[in-house]
Parts: sequence; C-alpha cells; structure tokens
Amino acid sequence: MKNIGKLAALIGFFAVSGCHSQLPVANQTAASKSGQTPLSVTRQKLLDVAGPNAIDCGHVEIKEDKNKLNSCVDAAIKTHSAFMARYERMGIDSRVMTGLAENQQGEFFTLLYDSDSSGGGSDLEFISENQVVVRGCREAPKHESDGTITCQ
Repeated sequence: MKNIGKLAALIGFFAVSGCHSQLPVANQTAASKSGQTPLSVTRQKLLDVAGPNAIDCGHVEIKEDKNKLNSCVDAAIKTHSAFMARYERMGIDSRVMTGLAENQQGEFFTLLYDSDSSGGGSDLEFISENQVVVRGCREAPKHESDGTITCQ
C-alpha cells in the first residue's frame, strides 16, 4: 500500500509538471549564443556562392505563398542574374530549410540547413553546431510539387 501511495504521488508530480523541459543553457547552439540565426547563417552561405551583387529573392515560411519568391527566381534564371532564395521545409524533429543560388558564371548551388546537428553524413560541413551544406547542382533547377524550386 505504501508503494501505491508513492506511485500515485509520482504520477501526480509528472501530471502537474508535464513532460515539457527546457534545454539547459549549456546545450544551446553556438549560433544562438553568438546572435546568428538560421536565416542569417543560410543567407550568408548563399551569398558566399552567389556573390555580393546577387539578388536576394527572399525567404518563405512553410505555409507562405511562394509565388513572389518563385517569380523572382524564375526571372533571375531567365536573365542569367546571380540570385539566392530560401524555403522553410517541414522537418520531422528539427527546423529544415533549403536554398537555391546562381552565381555570375551561371553555376547553380543548393543549400540544406537542418537544425539537428546529429543528422547527416561525414562529408557535411557544420556551422555553429547547426548543419548547413552547400553543394553545386548537377542539373538545372526545377519546380517541385510542394511549390519550391530546387536542383540536384
């Protein structure tokens, strides 16, 4: 009977406190400590490959209308202008963003950002404990069914 009381008290404690926990300060990413954000890190990585005069077509959230950003990307591709663009994507357990850029030489690049620094493979570049990978594209950019424009 004594154990049932302890069990009831324990269940009551978890019911009141909930399952929510806050990460200790030591587990915060270096990016958040330095004032960098996923948007600033990904923008800078795309700017590095697209060049300082690249058109910034912007960034869209998951459920935002992508038409304005896509019109900018399509126009830049058509006129062979350097540009960059970023899309928030639905992640399973982390924040995910993809990006697309073209430089003045007409080379296309794709970006993947995943806030879960434990994912990915050994050939990935890590920025401030958050994963940001930029790679050259092997194929021309194309419109995907989710409304984004990507390249492989």
